[in-house]
Amino acid sequence: ATRDLKRPATPIEQAAVADAWLKAVAQERDRQTRQRFQLRGRYWYREARPRLTQDLRVEFDQELAAVPLFADRIVIWNQHNGDAADRGTELCVVTLLLGGKSVWRKNVQLPWKRDAPASVVLRPPRTKVDAIRVDVAKYRGVGGGLGEIEVYDGSVNIAENCSATADQYWEQNGRYHPQNVTDGDKSGDSGIWLLENGQTGWVSVDFVK
Repeated sequence: ATRDLKRPATPIEQAAVADAWLKAVAQERDRQTRQRFQLRGRYWYREARPRLTQDLRVEFDQELAAVPLFADRIVIWNQHNGDAADRGTELCVVTLLLGGKSVWRKNVQLPWKRDAPASVVLRPPRTKVDAIRVDVAKYRGVGGGLGEIEVYDGSVNIAENCSATADQYWEQNGRYHPQNVTDGDKSGDSGIWLLENGQTGWVSVDFVK
């Protein structure tokens, strides 16, 4: 914990803190405390990952895959495309996945506001997961998209900064890339994922990568 509080900056230091948290798990009997240690170790592995060599990433990804993740709360944020206010999602299908298979699914009506953030909170039964997929089934205006996807394991957003992919994004413009759904920007104005005009589509977040 002391090393954690020092906020290590280099990937090697961050990896060392992650290792320390995960080694502490073996010495802890309380289930909830073990889970907190595992999630904290995962946090530091994810901080280190972008600056690691490919070989080390493979090793770290194996460590990440070994950390059990659960979802008990999901927050889906809509987008309004800023001043244009010309698009948003009305209906989506939210699916929690484990090993590529659906473990929970729900059709969701998503609220929309012209110039403000809008979201819906879902509370699935606590479920082991490794990914989430959101299918935009109905859009408003000229097209759909999302502002942010949050998936909570207790108080920890396990989707934060995770890898996101989609079947498409508007005109292949990087400003509207699917990676935006895990960047922490919930404004609905910036940091948004947009679909092509007049199209439905999906975005998926991998909690391991």
